Amino acid sequence: MRQRTSYPKPFKTQVVQECLQPGASVASVAMSHGINANVVRKWLPLFWRAYG
Repeated sequence: MRQRTSYPKPFKTQVVQECLQPGASVASVAMSHGINANVVRKWLPLFWRAYG
């Protein structure tokens, strides 16, 4: 069984900011970083709560 990967906050912030760029999709950004799109989708609400 695989262990969960923990990503540092600066990395999460960078990925979310890339997703917010015009024309970018969550799936394409996630694939470019080698992570699952569902993981990035979970980060989006956390980002909005933290940075309003």
